[in-house]
Amino acid sequence: MKKILVIGILLMLILMVSGNIVNVCCSCQSKTRSIYVDCSIEIGEIKSLQGVNCGPTGVGRGVDVTEQYQDIGIEMIRTHDFYGPTDVHEIFPDWDADPENESSYNFTSSDEKITPIIEGGFQVFYRLGESWEKDPVHNNPPSDPWKWANICRHIVMHYNDGWANGYHYNITYWEIWNEPDLTHFWTGSPEQYYELYKATAVTLKEYDNSLKIGAPAIAWIGNLDYSTKFIEYVIENSLPLDFFSWHLYDTNPRTFYLFSSRVEKTLHGFGLNETENILSEWNTALAGIDPEEYGNAKGGSIHSLCYDFFARCWM
Repeated sequence: MKKILVIGILLMLILMVSGNIVNVCCSCQSKTRSIYVDCSIEIGEIKSLQGVNCGPTGVGRGVDVTEQYQDIGIEMIRTHDFYGPTDVHEIFPDWDADPENESSYNFTSSDEKITPIIEGGFQVFYRLGESWEKDPVHNNPPSDPWKWANICRHIVMHYNDGWANGYHYNITYWEIWNEPDLTHFWTGSPEQYYELYKATAVTLKEYDNSLKIGAPAIAWIGNLDYSTKFIEYVIENSLPLDFFSWHLYDTNPRTFYLFSSRVEKTLHGFGLNETENILSEWNTALAGIDPEEYGNAKGGSIHSLCYDFFARCWM
């Protein structure tokens, strides 16, 4: 059995290094398995799962973890959990100001977070919206969704087209809001969120159709208002949805596989076969878990198994 286990591990490493998923057939006996690999057949590529929220600067007590992120293979960083920087209200602090005027914007703190992501060789997954607030102040629905969308357009212009002494970072993924199904992130109704998504998706696509626009970054895919009903709204209004994003915290790795399969089935059921299925925030469950377990062997084993189940989703 030890020999088989070693061979299995070596096989997994070979597949990962090759970057391709090959057709694997297994015939199971009582205590052994024979594995046959046909390396002439390719059925896809292993998708990277190396993404995180926040960083590489400003993590924890302000440390710079660029080198550590590079060492463990982080590829994409989502602009969430900075608590201020990259939040829309931080960039556009006076709602009554003119969104066409450069002086209405303050990109200073956000630039300080975005630039190290690019310089570290990572991709930016930009979350347009607000951070968690115990007593929501900035997470109320904008009084004018189209004005908010126009502000977001100027944020894209700043980071992709050099507007307002900006940059040419070619940020592709733009996620509209975070967890609107939780009141600490969104105090409005589902219908108000739909309108905000419509205004923003249309505005950004009209500006640059190559951008990948998606949502809703929901905390619980079982919330039909922000899953199936949101998708129905998108289809009924002929809106773009380049990716459907969702979140999950759980201690059972198989749950991640089941939920991902459920999202994939839902998207295909609506004919959205080209819409990407993106789990944009995940970890082991927060409730009842000792924080120390996130970094010990138990936490590591959970994450490893999650990677395995995720890979199965995309084979």
